[in-house]
Amino acid sequence: MQMLFFPLCLTLLLSSHAWAGDGYGKTVTVDLLAKTSSSWDGGVLPCYSTGSPEITILRIIIPPKVRLPMHKHPVINAGVLLKGECQSASNFDPL
Repeated sequence: MQMLFFPLCLTLLLSSHAWAGDGYGKTVTVDLLAKTSSSWDGGVLPCYSTGSPEITILRIIIPPKVRLPMHKHPVINAGVLLKGECQSASNFDPL
């Protein structure tokens, strides 16, 4: 299951540029910067579930005024915002 999960997430993310636009030719661009299953020192990443963990680093450029459709990130993720603003929503209920 885990082996299919990450490629599926990556495929959905990479295909999002096809349907994320403002109608004026501006679309989201996604570049794969790194993909690995080893740590900075070449060691194996610690297991947190079944299968081999993998880290993928993407550069995602979202042009001004472009809105992404509502979507979920079912795995832990992080981002760095260099310019502009980002709005996010969650329906997570800890109770």
